[in-house]
Amino acid sequence: MSLKKIFGVDKAKEQGGIWVDVCDNDDGSQCRIKVARMSMSNKKFAKETAKRNKKYRGRLDAIPIERQLRENIELFVDTTMLGWENVVDYRQTTKPGDPLPKLPYNRENAVWLLNDLPSLFDLLTTEAAELSNFQSENETEAKNLEPSSNTN
Repeated sequence: MSLKKIFGVDKAKEQGGIWVDVCDNDDGSQCRIKVARMSMSNKKFAKETAKRNKKYRGRLDAIPIERQLRENIELFVDTTMLGWENVVDYRQTTKPGDPLPKLPYNRENAVWLLNDLPSLFDLLTTEAAELSNFQSENETEAKNLEPSSNTN
């Protein structure tokens, strides 16, 4: 199998993003979040990562882990997270049986949500870094059909 088939990506998916299905809401709607590819081919991500690395010059170990997480979330929101659908504002209270209001997508809400739910941040960064999520269907199918070279 060629390198292109293994490592090639669909540029439209890489820049335009993919939808990550997160959960089903109580009202039956699907909560999903759109992310671009989190790699050095994402120009915004590469630029902001380089700025951050220059700022700290290898001193990340001296920064408290809570601050690192907060800054990583902000980097992700600013460079990789593109939007969402049907994210509910679980901070709100409603009458029993009434649906929770939808949380509008903006930077402030995105940073709050990922800080409040770090496991959601983990899921989204994993999906945004997963090469196969950004490959064309043909490349993904070709990799799945390729016989394994590990024969015992």
